[in-house]
Amino acid sequence: MLPEDFGQIDSLNILNLRLSNIRDIPSSICKLKHLKELDLSECSELEKLPENLGDLESLNTLSLKLSKVRNVPSSICNLKHLKELDLSECSELEKLPENLGDLESLNTLSVGGTKIRDVPSSICKLKYLGELKLSKCYKLEKLPENLGDLESLNTLSVAGTKIRDVPSSICKLKHLKKLNLSECYELEKLPENLGDLESLNTLSLTGIKIRDLPSSICNLKHLYALGLSQCSNLEKLPENLGDIKCLKWLHLAGSSISHLPHSISLLEGLIIMGM
Repeated sequence: MLPEDFGQIDSLNILNLRLSNIRDIPSSICKLKHLKELDLSECSELEKLPENLGDLESLNTLSLKLSKVRNVPSSICNLKHLKELDLSECSELEKLPENLGDLESLNTLSVGGTKIRDVPSSICKLKYLGELKLSKCYKLEKLPENLGDLESLNTLSVAGTKIRDVPSSICKLKHLKKLNLSECYELEKLPENLGDLESLNTLSLTGIKIRDLPSSICNLKHLYALGLSQCSNLEKLPENLGDIKCLKWLHLAGSSISHLPHSISLLEGLIIMGM
């Protein structure tokens, strides 16, 4: 337990309580005007945060990973310098603040392993967001339609969610390098213009129900790894797959693909797994 007057330590800039047994945080810590890093990860007894957490005006890193927090106070959206927010594996967390898009400096948002059902559309205002991690949000059914407004996004992981479709706007993400849609068992179709993701180097589609790949993926000049394992409904690959000159890894184990397109012979050094 922290003392109630803990907030009087004016010069404190890092507070690491990882793996501690604290049950609550005194609201006085929100007076720590110079605090930059607050680590509450793996605090397995922690269920509640101070409502005035948004008063930590210098905070740039907040980790609550593997804690038991049930909700995040909306005041955190006042943290104009927050760059990293880690809520991953907060197994009791069901909702994110609607005004999360006010975190104007945020570049990493990790929410994987929570019970959230949706993502506030306001996050699409986050011009500096580089990583959005939503894997294992097993109740998540939908992504914001305007996800393509995240102009700095380079990593998007929604593996193990219940999403049924991918908004076509993601194809505007010119800096996206990694896209993980693996084990999205309700997903049956990909955007036709997926090939517009000009920086994409890793595409993971393991276990999804697609029957075909959009031919536009052959425009992905930087694609290095393509994961199609356990795509049991997938019977063929695009004929011009050989246009993906950088492709080095092709995972096909558990798919229904029986033959490869002739153009694949153009890919020097390609390693095919599972054929």
